[in-house]
Amino acid sequence: MHRALNAAVFLLSLIGAAPCAIADQDPIGPFSLVFNQPIELIFPNHVLPPPSVKVLQFVGEAINSGSGAAELAIHFDYIDSAGNSIIVPLPNFYRNLLPPAPTPQRIEAGPVVLPYCPPQVSIHFELLTPGEITMQGVFDHTCVAIPEPTTASLAIVAALATWARRRRRNS
Repeated sequence: MHRALNAAVFLLSLIGAAPCAIADQDPIGPFSLVFNQPIELIFPNHVLPPPSVKVLQFVGEAINSGSGAAELAIHFDYIDSAGNSIIVPLPNFYRNLLPPAPTPQRIEAGPVVLPYCPPQVSIHFELLTPGEITMQGVFDHTCVAIPEPTTASLAIVAALATWARRRRRNS
């Protein structure tokens, strides 16, 4: 029994050592965004084997130094397994009116979860009204592994075995 508990603890340590997420966080900007001049930024990804998901999010700030409100649009897309560009559909588009202000205004787009980790993702910025804004932020496109049911079950058994062992020692 003692050997079985040690084996369970060993297996749990192996599971804990496996990569569960690979963070890709890229700083963007500062840059100026002008009406009718969209910006597309393309990023390669670290890819984990299935099952895994990709989480896309942009967090930053923008300054609208113009005299009127500026409508900012941000969306994501990715290359699917067949090589096609897939635009993340509504309601995952970020659209917001930025009032004129000399101080930065917080911008958050996402999170959007893709069903797997594609080899490439992109983020698009567009000013939909006349004017100009200055932006900067971080584009987070993190790949997260999803444990298979067998692996998760093994982790639970190992944790229960460790708990039982400690309980016996303390008794």
